[in-house]
Amino acid sequence: MTEPAPLAELTPVPRKTSPVLEQLERCRPFLEPVLEATPWEELSRQVASGHAQLWPGESAAMVTRVIGDTLEVWLGGGDLKELLQLQDGVAAFGRSMGCSRATIEGRAGWGRVLKTNGWAASFVTYERPL
Repeated sequence: MTEPAPLAELTPVPRKTSPVLEQLERCRPFLEPVLEATPWEELSRQVASGHAQLWPGESAAMVTRVIGDTLEVWLGGGDLKELLQLQDGVAAFGRSMGCSRATIEGRAGWGRVLKTNGWAASFVTYERPL
């Protein structure tokens, strides 16, 4: 029977990085500024597990989640024109997942842009620090 190698001689098996996580990291400059309360590691876990979907562009990115019959546009950052170009493909994905509507939460300024693209306000969220 042979002796096991000393720990100093062992090297870890290289961990393969998934292509989606590589894309997520490439899109970090677009998404990290809009994360607010969500840590980057949590976003990475959500995307890696398939609970969130990454829609990368060249200079923008969007992240969605399917919640029941709703496609939630969770995050979007980067070039506005490119974000708007992503919405048809994202909508087709939502329909293929059985979603009957899409939602976005954002600052009031988004309303002006979204209204011209078929979106309508359905509720307003107010907050205050505690």
